[in-house]
Amino acid sequence: TNCDSEGGAGYSANQAANAGFFVVASAGNDGYTDKIANPACGSNVTSVGSTTMNDAKSSFSNVASILDLFAPGEDITSLKATNGAVSGCSTNGLYASCSGTSQAAPHVAGAAALLLQYKRHESNHVLSPSELRSAFNSTGFNVTLSNGTNISRLNAWFAELLWGDECGSL
Repeated sequence: TNCDSEGGAGYSANQAANAGFFVVASAGNDGYTDKIANPACGSNVTSVGSTTMNDAKSSFSNVASILDLFAPGEDITSLKATNGAVSGCSTNGLYASCSGTSQAAPHVAGAAALLLQYKRHESNHVLSPSELRSAFNSTGFNVTLSNGTNISRLNAWFAELLWGDECGSL
């Protein structure tokens, strides 16, 4: 269920989304099959779960009927921000390989920034949060859960390629 009335981070994130901001939040890493974390549970927040390199739901990723998207979130390699170990990650020199929905959500935020900029440059059209969500859901790869539910996995390339020409008619 949505957490719009619970106050705290979910309420605040939902208010930002209601004001026109594209708010992306991680679904959580508890392996729940019937709920996602706050603030991702806000009705206007774009909630993101994690997939493996083979486009399967990551075992740790929370899912629920209100989950909006999946994005890659397992074994994501990035630069380390600190010296030494990084909690929950394997490290190799300057790099860390981490897993979690907090690795998946930035893929969606980055894709949104690219698509927003592209549309603004191409046609001076500013996509709304619902248009961005629609672009990502309509162009993503379907991940089928064990209960038969399909949730779209982000495909930034197809979103820009297909929505780059279609958004002007929205």
